Amino acid sequence: MQHREGLILGSACSAGELFDAILKEKPAAKIAQIVNFYDYLEIQPVGNNEYMVRERIAGIESDDDIREINKKIVKLADDFGKPCAATCDVHFLNPEDAI
Repeated sequence: MQHREGLILGSACSAGELFDAILKEKPAAKIAQIVNFYDYLEIQPVGNNEYMVRERIAGIESDDDIREINKKIVKLADDFGKPCAATCDVHFLNPEDAI
């Protein structure tokens, strides 16, 4: 929080606290607290989170389960007046580490 000024913070991918809170069915007040912290909310393509179906993470059994979480995030963005960005969960690395 000390260095937040000038930064724009997004809610992140399936490893982020918002996705996790929805997945674990945290109370609405906790989810609202998380949403209020971020400047925008993020969703990713279903294929990005298909590992959750393959590994049966937290009761995720189908692509539709992932879509439902994405829909909840979009609704939260609407309800809280936040932008929602569809991202590709891109992570950058040093090109030398990719070789």
